[in-house]
Amino acid sequence: MRALMASAALGVKRIEEIVARFGSAVVADALGQLVARTRKLVRTKLAETFDYGTHRFTDAIDSDGHGNGPFHLRLALTREKGKDGEDKFIFDATATDDQSPGPVNLLLNPDVPGTALSMFYLGGDPAQVCNAGGPQALDEVRLREGSLLWPRWPAPLGMRGLTLMRFLAAVNGLINVAGGKAPAAHSAYVISFMRGTYKTLEGKLEPFLMSDGIGVGWGARATADGTDAVYFVAQENYPVEFLEVGYPVRLRTYGILTDSCGAGRWRGGCGIVREYDILAEEAMLAVRIDSVKNPPWGIAGGMAGGAGRVVVNPGTNHERQLQPLSDGNMLKRGDVLRIETGGGGGYGHPFDRPPQSVLDDVLGGFVTADAAQELYGVAIDSDELDPETTRKLRTRRPEVKAFHRHAYVDSLA
Repeated sequence: MRALMASAALGVKRIEEIVARFGSAVVADALGQLVARTRKLVRTKLAETFDYGTHRFTDAIDSDGHGNGPFHLRLALTREKGKDGEDKFIFDATATDDQSPGPVNLLLNPDVPGTALSMFYLGGDPAQVCNAGGPQALDEVRLREGSLLWPRWPAPLGMRGLTLMRFLAAVNGLINVAGGKAPAAHSAYVISFMRGTYKTLEGKLEPFLMSDGIGVGWGARATADGTDAVYFVAQENYPVEFLEVGYPVRLRTYGILTDSCGAGRWRGGCGIVREYDILAEEAMLAVRIDSVKNPPWGIAGGMAGGAGRVVVNPGTNHERQLQPLSDGNMLKRGDVLRIETGGGGGYGHPFDRPPQSVLDDVLGGFVTADAAQELYGVAIDSDELDPETTRKLRTRRPEVKAFHRHAYVDSLA
């Protein structure tokens, strides 16, 4: 916290130095030009992507954890000529489902859609600045009161981050239906809370509360694979040593979840598997995983990413699978908790992925040899490519459609 405060104080000092050097009028004008430049550039990119008319995309979150759902996010972007002859861009989310009884409602700031679009168009370009000009690139943002994205008070918002993650993927889908090249869908990072009692070395019962965030796979891009094991935003990682020193658990497994990546010319990012020995006397688990019934979609022939799951005592007679959005899951000393997180969707036809890249994925533990043959048409024998069998497999190239979620479809609903 002191470091954050010190960095903010240093930022104030540097801005004061700039104002003292150039004067407040010059600095204000420069900042205004930066915002105007960003707005103009984003609007130019929007015009290159979105033809005149209305473009629509629908995505869904599985549940609110109270037996309701799925909840659909229905987004639209319209480009039309204004009365002044200039282009007008209208973002409309009013067709989104009604607000939820459970805590997945998101009170969406109207600047978020424009920010998401500008981050796609400008992200990664060191010559550009993402600033308030991004939201200003949209002439109007329409939200409906009483919907999942603009709930009426009182409405539970505790898991709004899950809905925000799905919203950002839906914006990518909206860009793609208009002919853009946004990434395929990503999973929402997984959160778990474990609380209970453990026995100290002296035999005394003490309470504990453990919160653990786990990364997921992000969607493939039009020119690159998706990112593996990302925790949005700052990519926090709770190391094994940190957990084992501070909490009554022992990590049995922590690594990439093989075959969780959506197959494609560019594969989606892989999720994570995390397996805990429970050393507490008793514990109650709450967990948040989405995209189980509606996994992250693939695009342009790419396949959907894998779905996450939570299992207690896997591979035993006492195995039980937990609901992906649930609380009150009782655990006891000696139990094994396995959490698997979802992967990102793929981009492009899997049969277009170079066989050597598929082999590298197999050798790296991202894809199994069976999946390489079934999904990519690549035969691998004794950790080496089988070129002749691969050639024969790839003559049976599957037909694909625009999106993939469970099966190939022209549009998602």
